[in-house]
Amino acid sequence: MADAKLRAPAVAALTAVAEAVGPRFVIAQLHKRTAAHKNPKVTAEALLWCAGAVMDFGVGVLDVAFAIKWCKEALGQANPAMKAGAYNRPLLSST
Repeated sequence: MADAKLRAPAVAALTAVAEAVGPRFVIAQLHKRTAAHKNPKVTAEALLWCAGAVMDFGVGVLDVAFAIKWCKEALGQANPAMKAGAYNRPLLSST
């Protein structure tokens, strides 16, 4: 998702998988994969997708404590893109 050319197909694929197996599973897998990734933009884009998933599927699909922990981790990083992913569109937004 960090590549501008692949962002739209990646988001569509993740949303389709989330519809099939559930967004909670997809979010857990995203966290697992992004935690080991060297590019912080990958984590930022994953957080933005998670925020969109909450908007699409509702907050009931998310482990709230997990989401808060992940956002705190991202906000603690030095990279501005990662902070923006955690802050600009929070996972628990009600709008």
